[in-house]
Amino acid sequence: MWAFLEMLDRALDIYYDDPTEALEEMIRLFVDYSSYLLGNSVIPALAVGAVFCAIVVEWVAQSNARPPE
Repeated sequence: MWAFLEMLDRALDIYYDDPTEALEEMIRLFVDYSSYLLGNSVIPALAVGAVFCAIVVEWVAQSNARPPE
């Protein structure tokens, strides 16, 4: 998504000569952004945060569950 938005911003500033060049640059930006996420331990931190949030949500749901009528 970020690569698309960056490409769109650059395209509106008339940075590219044709649409094909813009799409190629979007793919290059995607690879650059992906390598940044993988290289700086962002994805494992997001995964740990997601697991923590899931545990908290499950605990809250169990503690607020209505008894059967």
